[in-house]
Amino acid sequence: MSTIEKLYERLRKIPPPKDFKFEQLITLLTHFGCSLHEQRGGSSHKYFIFNSSRYGIVRLDMAKPHPSSNLKPYQIKAALLFINKYGII
Repeated sequence: MSTIEKLYERLRKIPPPKDFKFEQLITLLTHFGCSLHEQRGGSSHKYFIFNSSRYGIVRLDMAKPHPSSNLKPYQIKAALLFINKYGII
């Protein structure tokens, strides 16, 4: 099982993992064709863009958690919804 597959399996766990890092989400989504963009002005808000053949360009907005980089459960749910709804994986 590859690292990407392991990350995806961890992301899908129920209950959501409490130690899934924002950097791991970046690794997972960029591997499947999403690009990460940052707001100007040093904001913690980031967004992922995916060019779907069926839905066109779709966007996932997410605030980078701080001071810890662990994702909150609602962020994990939003990422999974984004992945499943737009057929990213």
